[in-house]
Amino acid sequence: MQGRRGPVSVRGDAVLGDPPGGGAGGWRGVLYHKHPTSARTVFLRIGDEVVVSAPDDAVDAGPHEGRIHIHPASGLPYLAALLDVPPSALRVDGEALPAAAEAADPVWLVELVASDPPAAAAAAAGGCFVSLMEARFLDDTQRTLLGAAYTRILG
Repeated sequence: MQGRRGPVSVRGDAVLGDPPGGGAGGWRGVLYHKHPTSARTVFLRIGDEVVVSAPDDAVDAGPHEGRIHIHPASGLPYLAALLDVPPSALRVDGEALPAAAEAADPVWLVELVASDPPAAAAAAAGGCFVSLMEARFLDDTQRTLLGAAYTRILG
């Protein structure tokens, strides 16, 4: 798939495990869009996952021996390219999600700040935007994570 800055690979992620195909320490996030008028909230789902992982090379911090943590915003350029939106259309929403506290790496909540979610770009990446009700078929861990996200989003 081609994004604004070149080829983009798409992969989902186990919510509380290590990212597939890469070591621990990569950036992971749940992307959502809340409509400015109706407050209808949808989440990006790619395949059977709502947690999107940026490839390790997209957020490489170099050798750090555990002293440096991945910055919450380091995966935003990857998500922007994936959804063909400018990086300024994305923002990290607070601290890591509490439902992922047991995970070795945090899972960040990312808001898509736009009037409408880019459905065509999501479809081109093999994904779609789903409501919380449409996510009821995900596994328990992901539903718990989305519940924590939804509680934070709507207060």
